[in-house]
Amino acid sequence: PIGAVAKSFLVAFPEPTSPPPELDAEQVAFEVLAAAGADNIGIAEPSDTDVAAVMFTSPLGDVIVATVGPVPGFDPVAGYLTGEQATEMVGGVEVTITLPGPDQYTVAEVAFTCGDWGWRLEGGYGTPGEIVDMAEAIIEAAGC
Repeated sequence: PIGAVAKSFLVAFPEPTSPPPELDAEQVAFEVLAAAGADNIGIAEPSDTDVAAVMFTSPLGDVIVATVGPVPGFDPVAGYLTGEQATEMVGGVEVTITLPGPDQYTVAEVAFTCGDWGWRLEGGYGTPGEIVDMAEAIIEAAGC
């Protein structure tokens, strides 16, 4: 799939349409991600709750899904990966990085809380460091 993406950079390709954000979490995510330098921001999956799933492309070209929801009802650290977990300070915010466990095929989950919102970033390409860099851009754009 990377070849098709690389070729599309050479052509004026219209961005696919996405439903407009309806949830508060979707609206917050769209605004913050755009300010953080993300492209191709769209709803990854419709939600029946107040938690949003938003997909975007990072400035490095990584496709990342952000799950965003209001705290305390949404715990961003309670993700799907079961591997090694570490916590570090990024932009003055405590960020939890979880690596995949056995038979899990993704790069990492990066979770943090910013004000009233919890964020969990999941990436299938790139490195954990690239997802942490995107978290840092989000933290700065949101003014956490």
